[in-house]
Amino acid sequence: PNSVTGIGRYAFQNCTGLKSLSLPKSVTGIGEYAFEGCAGLQTVSLPNSVTNMDMCAFSGCVGLKSLAIPNSVTVIDRYLLEDCTGLTSVSIPNSVTKISGNAFINCKGLTSVTIPSSVTVVESQAFLYCSGLKTVTILTKRASVAEEYVFEGCTAVTDVYYAGSQSEWLASGFDKEFDYPVRIHYNCADFAITAQPKSRSIAIGKSLTLSVKAIGSGLKYQWYFKKSGQTSWSVWNNRTHASETVTPNATWDGIQLYCVVKDDVGRAAKSST
Repeated sequence: PNSVTGIGRYAFQNCTGLKSLSLPKSVTGIGEYAFEGCAGLQTVSLPNSVTNMDMCAFSGCVGLKSLAIPNSVTVIDRYLLEDCTGLTSVSIPNSVTKISGNAFINCKGLTSVTIPSSVTVVESQAFLYCSGLKTVTILTKRASVAEEYVFEGCTAVTDVYYAGSQSEWLASGFDKEFDYPVRIHYNCADFAITAQPKSRSIAIGKSLTLSVKAIGSGLKYQWYFKKSGQTSWSVWNNRTHASETVTPNATWDGIQLYCVVKDDVGRAAKSST
């Protein structure tokens, strides 16, 4: 209920049947291990009132596909999303200044990640064994941002998009992170999803506007859907805009949707579902 202001330590640990989570705006904090081991958890909606998510809060949530971290959070704590192997999309807001060690350890499903310009430190092994990572976008240009072994075990990375110059890259500490062949793209414009689509309920026959916001150059959009009972996603033909207005019918009950945004150099970002 709206009277709840915090989720305490271990509150829902190992509630494996829990599938969705939506917290009220009254909640400001999530304690250690609060949802650790909730293997069936698939969707999470967190309000911007949440300012802290403590260590291991979502560790082992293997069914979680995407997560939009609230833009009131400043620190991504240690082991926050440890072993979330099904996670394919995470949105790190510009409020974050620190990504702690092992925060995303073993998130094998992540294919891309964007580190925003607000980040001042990325601790050792923050993305350890994220073996599915292919592209990394780094928008922070501060010196000595990266500690050692931030991307250890991320040998699938092929392209790194960096907001600064080559000299700034060398001063950032990230230059020591990739001891295997990767393409470094310097002076890249900001590219990130800045506002995620939101889950909602609506009466049949009423119009519904779905929207996603992003920054970048030459942006292109493609929406995807999966109706209730289906096991695979489908391209939503002709739905190629940041905002789409539709009129749901009865077959939409329980439908899921997301949008993929691409920029003019081929970077891709997947929105929340």
